[in-house]
Amino acid sequence: MQIKSVSVRGYRTIRDELSFDLDNMVTLVGPNNAGKTNTLKAIQLFFTGYENELNYKFEKDMCKGEKSLRTNIQITFRDIDPLIDKDLSEIVHQIRSYLKILS
Repeated sequence: MQIKSVSVRGYRTIRDELSFDLDNMVTLVGPNNAGKTNTLKAIQLFFTGYENELNYKFEKDMCKGEKSLRTNIQITFRDIDPLIDKDLSEIVHQIRSYLKILS
């Protein structure tokens, strides 16, 4: 499994949508408070979940000064092998089943 692209919005210092594709390598470059570390923290939060050891707290991790802006973290994958990535495949199956129930 490989991450194809990342999109983050409304997380800590990342107010507007920050999207980028991941080819073979990515280098995050920018001044202090540009969102480099928070981009990596958002990716980590995506994989560890809302209730995790990182102690995600809405009040602390919401975008500063934006009370109505919701955190949105999207990751697109490529090359998911159901045999190798069995856990991920099962989670995707469960989410799809849940969404069918809601619709």
